[in-house]
Amino acid sequence: MNLTSFQPTLANYYVVTLVLIGSGVLISCVLYPLLIAYLKSRAVGQNIREDGPSSHLAKANTPTMGGIVFIFVSAYLAILACKVLDVDLLFLPWMLTLGALCGLIGFIDDFAKVLNKSNKGISGYVRLLIEGIIGLFAAYYTTKTWNHTFDELLKSFTGFNFEISLPGSSQNRIPIVTYIYSAFMMAACCNSLNIHDGMDGLAAGTSALSFMTMAFIFLMFGEIELAIICASITGALLGFLLFNCHKAKIFMGDTGSLFIGGMFGLIIISYQFNIMLIALLLIPALETLSVILQVLYFKATKKLDNSDLKPESIYFKLPDSFKAAYLFIYKQIHKIPGEGKRLFKMAPIHHHFEMVLSPKLNEWQVVSLFWICQLVICTGVLIFFNFSIGAIHVMKLN
Repeated sequence: MNLTSFQPTLANYYVVTLVLIGSGVLISCVLYPLLIAYLKSRAVGQNIREDGPSSHLAKANTPTMGGIVFIFVSAYLAILACKVLDVDLLFLPWMLTLGALCGLIGFIDDFAKVLNKSNKGISGYVRLLIEGIIGLFAAYYTTKTWNHTFDELLKSFTGFNFEISLPGSSQNRIPIVTYIYSAFMMAACCNSLNIHDGMDGLAAGTSALSFMTMAFIFLMFGEIELAIICASITGALLGFLLFNCHKAKIFMGDTGSLFIGGMFGLIIISYQFNIMLIALLLIPALETLSVILQVLYFKATKKLDNSDLKPESIYFKLPDSFKAAYLFIYKQIHKIPGEGKRLFKMAPIHHHFEMVLSPKLNEWQVVSLFWICQLVICTGVLIFFNFSIGAIHVMKLN
């Protein structure tokens, strides 16, 4: 079915974007009450970390797996819009398939946690492996779509050719950096969003702003299919946010956070490996970094006597200037008894701010501060891409 009266102008596509966002909110308002009632009847609730903020213990048994609905709403609206507007499909089929696969991993993880009545689901290493493999598929489809690779982008800056030729053929080359970059990006995006999702409305709000920003960027560059995908996800997330704001009636669970992270990764990889879009993930990236630093610092500050080291240890043969570095690495690798110090009151860092700013600011106000920071980042990225369009136009005129 085609809209014969539809004129493919930028103004009309802005209207389409707003319609998709509004439709996502409306459909979510119908589906979420049904899902919440069903999950409550089945006692499918969130298990809260015992070492988390004490204020979060009251959230125990809140329905989880809310990502199921916004995965469905995102896919439905994107497919419908592309079909109605007769948009050529280059990204939608494989992006939704791989994104839904990320959501499926999260769903299995959530289901395992509910069955075990704990916060332990799929092994982290298994998740990383699967996410990396999904990244490899994304790299394959992207190189087919654009007919160029991340290796070529690096070559234009460095002058080095990173591609590997297959034996007996000078034509077929493997873009090794492209596949490594894509596997890492998928795993990084999925896990950073998973870590970022820890307060009512936090991940849904910042992600909605990011996807809305990407929708407008893609409209500016004429990438209508990618704009539709991002607008559909924005609407679905805003609809979810109505039920996830403090006090949350439902959580997205790993089902939702891995889907959001997966779609972030897929879009960053798919849009000609555009690194600037990574800036939209600055807050989740800092959240992940806070966890890494917390663990490293905690282990490094554990007390270790020289008597704990074996007499034949290389430590005693090293110059004094290298001994501190050796002990740091030793403590990271080995399980040292006792307690270390903490760099933050709690990690991820959103919990640190929550504890430091309490009771002057409540959870909802802390989340709002994160939203404001994300809005500033999104505005900066939009301005950058707007200037990019101007620079491209000037180059064409010259």
